[in-house]
Amino acid sequence: MNSFPNIREYEPEDKESVKDLYKDAEYLEPTFSKLDDPHYKKFLYVEEDVKGIIILAVPYLTLKIYNLWVDEDSRGEGVGSRLIEFAEDYCKKKDLDGIRVATMHDNERAQEFYQKNGFEKAGKVRNYNVEGETMVFFYKSKDDFKAIS
Repeated sequence: MNSFPNIREYEPEDKESVKDLYKDAEYLEPTFSKLDDPHYKKFLYVEEDVKGIIILAVPYLTLKIYNLWVDEDSRGEGVGSRLIEFAEDYCKKKDLDGIRVATMHDNERAQEFYQKNGFEKAGKVRNYNVEGETMVFFYKSKDDFKAIS
């Protein structure tokens, strides 16, 4: 049984739908470049349309969420939390230690979302991509993953 019937792997023909998904975002070139990079695993949450995306990488012993984005109109409906559960399942299947993610210091909505989903704040560092900005890092150990239903 598929625990994630609405989540599927990204295909190159999905690119325009994904660009539409990010209609309310800023500074997207780094994210869009990952769509064509085979080192990143991309998964979409789809109902009738694409409602969300999660871009993952495995740099070492942990799973890194490079990007998680939910369509503005679908926020608060559980799409992001299902993508997190999918990432936890992916992490377990790859026998990794946990999941890490970073967000901008002023993105309080994302920080609250990750904490609501069981991530702990791990620290802050200067953002080496954007002058004067700070990144906040979060981590969730595989020991803290809940059972997938």
